Amino acid sequence: MVINIWLLIIVCILFLGYWLFVIYSMQILNLKPRAVIFDMDGVLIDSEKWWPLFERKFFIEILGKWSMPLHREVVGRSIKDIHQILTQHHGLKMNWQEFRQAYDVAALDLYNRQCSLMPGARAVIEHCAKKGINLAVASSAFRSWIDLVLTRFELTIFFKVVVSAEDVGGRGKPAPDIYLASLDKLGLPPEKCLVIEDSKNGILAGKAAKIKVIGYRTPDNVGVDLSAADQEIANLEEIIKLL
Repeated sequence: MVINIWLLIIVCILFLGYWLFVIYSMQILNLKPRAVIFDMDGVLIDSEKWWPLFERKFFIEILGKWSMPLHREVVGRSIKDIHQILTQHHGLKMNWQEFRQAYDVAALDLYNRQCSLMPGARAVIEHCAKKGINLAVASSAFRSWIDLVLTRFELTIFFKVVVSAEDVGGRGKPAPDIYLASLDKLGLPPEKCLVIEDSKNGILAGKAAKIKVIGYRTPDNVGVDLSAADQEIANLEEIIKLL
């Protein structure tokens, strides 16, 4: 009789332990992101190495000045927003069409010839694909630029969602519109997604959309304030540990 009682107790403990393990495992799985949203410039590709070289020459030509603080003021923003900032606060006289055309010419050369994938980017993308994690690009760049990059590096098949500033009326980062539109297209709540950003404006946009943001520190954004991010990494492949 005593033995039967002890056997019953042991069985009950094992049964309870099993279900506690199941519940804990489900909670852990539930915390894992179901989508990763990438910024493009400086996260997927090393274009932030090249844009300042163009902007330095271009801004001196149209404004008579250029500085790193000015670069940081516009980095991560849409070209429309950059034109507006330079017009309102820095005395730019060039009209929007001429300004956009100059950036388009620079972008075609930069994205076609100069930039490369960031180290670890393909490994992270392929890991997500194997695990069934949805991928999105959310960038202040023009859609034609994003498409050019995804096509050149054969990444188009991996990305379920692509959102540019053009898709949200030109409202670039730090406004949350690009990320809110990404959530809508993914069909997921913010707590099920993860954003990777390398600029202050991008991080603020992701946080304003209530998404967890990983700040990506690279040799090209030294000195950029990433403090608003939930976590900072220096290697893209660190993302794999979070998935």
